[in-house]
Amino acid sequence: MFSIIFACFFACQSQESESKTDPVPKVDLRPKVRVETITEKQFVRTLSLPATVYAQKSAILAPKVQGRIESVDVHIGDAVKKGDILMTMDRSDYLAGFTEASAAYELAQIQANQAKKSAQRFADLLEQEAITKIQWEEVDMGAQLASGQAVRAKAGLDIAKSRLQDTKLRAPFDGIIVTRTIEKGEMMGGPATRPPLQLVDLSYVRIQASIGETDAIALKKNQTGSLEIPGQHERIPIQISRINQAVDPVVKTVLVESTLDNSKHSLKHNQSATLHMEFNQTAISIPRQALLNRQSASANIFVLVGDNVERRVVQYGRSETDSVPVFSGVSVGDTVLIAGHNRLQDGAEVLVLEAE
Repeated sequence: MFSIIFACFFACQSQESESKTDPVPKVDLRPKVRVETITEKQFVRTLSLPATVYAQKSAILAPKVQGRIESVDVHIGDAVKKGDILMTMDRSDYLAGFTEASAAYELAQIQANQAKKSAQRFADLLEQEAITKIQWEEVDMGAQLASGQAVRAKAGLDIAKSRLQDTKLRAPFDGIIVTRTIEKGEMMGGPATRPPLQLVDLSYVRIQASIGETDAIALKKNQTGSLEIPGQHERIPIQISRINQAVDPVVKTVLVESTLDNSKHSLKHNQSATLHMEFNQTAISIPRQALLNRQSASANIFVLVGDNVERRVVQYGRSETDSVPVFSGVSVGDTVLIAGHNRLQDGAEVLVLEAE
């Protein structure tokens, strides 16, 4: 019995000794991530932008003179020719002013002519030594003053004539009336709080749209596209003719413009449309899943530097694929995290898993 107990005790001691000598496996607590190396790629970009149609030539029209409206001779939608009378103001006061200015000018002309003749006569007498030089100078000075008065009277007459003519508002170019906010009998005076009349020439129209500042990087002048008009089945081919070189400081967009022949007047002033453009763009490409905290055009990413990660902010553009073009924040050859990076802190040490 004693030998059996001794054997059991010896066996237990042997097992305990063996367990103390076995190594404990080390657990790697670093976050496990997957990465991808950044390359360049050609993107086919498709943009659909809200756009507005504007008449190439447009004018807000109001009479230059104040007073009561005698007649309004046009309505919305009327086609007019250059020089046509659009509205007429009460001209009674301006006609009286013109009549008075005409009489004043006529009198000043008579006085100037008489003074000129007197000055000439006194000049002859001076040569004959019949008068003194001082007497001639007095008459000559009077003639000069009378001549100046005639010039001022002529200027006053021209102003009165212009005001009388301005009682009739005429069309400055061929076009169509698109706004009328005044009626016969109303008073017009001072700065207009609303446009009395608006005239547009729809022979050519401007198409304007705003594109995001990052998308505008790849946009070039003469870029082609198409215009979609609500209710029309066929799109209209267009070409970008102007790109603003300033970014809107509030919404961070760039204004682009195209001009179209609209001689058939199929497009209307202030009409809504959609501008579609497609173009190729070579840019740094990163997987979409690398982006964190995405805003409209910026996001955070993590780049692997050694065994640690570095948080960066990148500017990116739109894409219909699993990759997006990036315009700042990274370079070709950088290694970007694409999995396991959602809760990482800047500078964290990570364990990179092999690609699947």
